[in-house]
Amino acid sequence: MNFCSISRNGLVEASKAALKNCKDFQFEANLLYKMRNYGHSQSLAVLGIEEFGKHIGYGILAFEKVVNIKGRIQYDPDELLSDLQRNHISKQNIAIMFTVLSNFTSFERSELKRILDQDSKVLEYNRSKKKFDHFADITDNYFTIKKWSKDFELINNLEAIKQNGFYVSLNGNDNINIPSSNDARMSKKINQLLKKLMQSYTRTFY
Repeated sequence: MNFCSISRNGLVEASKAALKNCKDFQFEANLLYKMRNYGHSQSLAVLGIEEFGKHIGYGILAFEKVVNIKGRIQYDPDELLSDLQRNHISKQNIAIMFTVLSNFTSFERSELKRILDQDSKVLEYNRSKKKFDHFADITDNYFTIKKWSKDFELINNLEAIKQNGFYVSLNGNDNINIPSSNDARMSKKINQLLKKLMQSYTRTFY
């Protein structure tokens, strides 16, 4: 499957379906949290974050079918589409980055563009890293980034958090990870992150 073979309507419908699936995961994660099944709750919340990333990603690709997005946000549509289908880390990063970017003030957007223009840089999708390069480095001191700093700290651990919440594993020295024994704190953090993403995202970065 490649980008050219999919219609804009197909991408829009996929984006809507991913959002619906995200909402389903959120509901189920909250239900399991109330039942004190914290491990499975946190894992389902991570799946919700990933589906939210797909919702955003498919939306970006659908938008490119109408207006070719060039300039300071660049990516290969085929690579992005492929990773939205298969790569968990890519979906997690897209969910966080584009939600935060959509919350930038008008001054922060202008400043970001000025710096990118000045240094001849772009926010380019790096397939080996599964994320858009330069974003965190350039915007490190922005007020909006500071507001989301604790959420950014979580992003590098989401895959491990998901695995710990789903699977029994033997970690050496007879240390056994049992999902049902996970405590409430991490589950609460991930559920709150998913809720924050869904409430905060707008498409103004276009």
